[in-house]
Amino acid sequence: MQTEIIELSKITTRSRFMFGEFLVEQRVLDRFQLFRALQLQDRALGARLGECAVALGFAPRTVIEQLHRRFAQHEPDPFEAMATEAFCREPEIEILESTD
Repeated sequence: MQTEIIELSKITTRSRFMFGEFLVEQRVLDRFQLFRALQLQDRALGARLGECAVALGFAPRTVIEQLHRRFAQHEPDPFEAMATEAFCREPEIEILESTD
């Protein structure tokens, strides 16, 4: 079996901070409501999260549309945008003792 190594920077999308998390942060949805909206989105092919939240009665369409415009302009947290290379450690030196 061969292991494939993928750099995190290659799989990270424009924003790891997803719209659902933004709605929770803005207190429009709680975690349970987000979960329910995501479940509906999974079942309804092509549905968007905001549409699902509206369909479930969790938020008015106008609020979702307004927050989506703000989210589209949202600057990501600097820690979220950091490349993982910043946390690379120097290789440790292994000291072997002779057992003569």
